[in-house]
Amino acid sequence: MLVDDAHKDVSLLKEGLLAAGYDVVQVAMSAAALLDRVAAMQPDVIIIDSESPTRDTLEQLSFVSAQQPRPIVLFTEDRANATIQAAIKAGVSAYIVAGMQPERLQPILDVALARFEQDRALRDELKSTQARLELDSPHAQVEVAPRRGARPGVVTEPGLVGAVRAVQPAATQHDRDHDQPGEP
Repeated sequence: MLVDDAHKDVSLLKEGLLAAGYDVVQVAMSAAALLDRVAAMQPDVIIIDSESPTRDTLEQLSFVSAQQPRPIVLFTEDRANATIQAAIKAGVSAYIVAGMQPERLQPILDVALARFEQDRALRDELKSTQARLELDSPHAQVEVAPRRGARPGVVTEPGLVGAVRAVQPAATQHDRDHDQPGEP
C-alpha cells in the first residue's frame, strides 16, 4: 500500500515498487482512515511519502501498528530528531530522508521487513516472559484441591505457585486412577 501524504507525484515510487516485484494494491492520497484501509486490503508493507509526517499521520500509524502490525516505510524530507523519534514510536520500520532513488528501494524494503520481524519477535518474547512472571507473581494464588482427609488450601508463595500448577494435573489424575469404589 502506497500513501501519498505529500500530495505529489508518486509514480516514480510506484514504478520502483513494481520493478522490485511488489504489487501496489492501493494508492491513498492521505493517511486518514489508514487502519480501515489496511484492515480491508491487508498489504504486506505500507509505504508513505510525506514532506513531514503530521501528528494525524503518526497517530494513524500508531493505530495500524497496534491493531494491524506490518512493516512501515516512511520517505520524508523531515530531518528533525523529534519527528524521527515520534515516527519510530508510532511503528515506522524505516525512516528515509532525502527522497527515494529507485535503485535503493529494494534494500530499504529488505531492511524494513527484517527490522519489523525482529521487533515482532521481541514483542512476542516479552509477552511470553510477562505471562511466565505472572504465574510466579507473589500475588498469584492457586487453589489446592483437598486430598483424602486434607483441608482445602490456597498457595500464595511465589515459587510454589508455578510448582503447584505444574504438578496439580498429574496429582489429580493419579487420585482419579486410584480412587476405586470400595477403597478406604
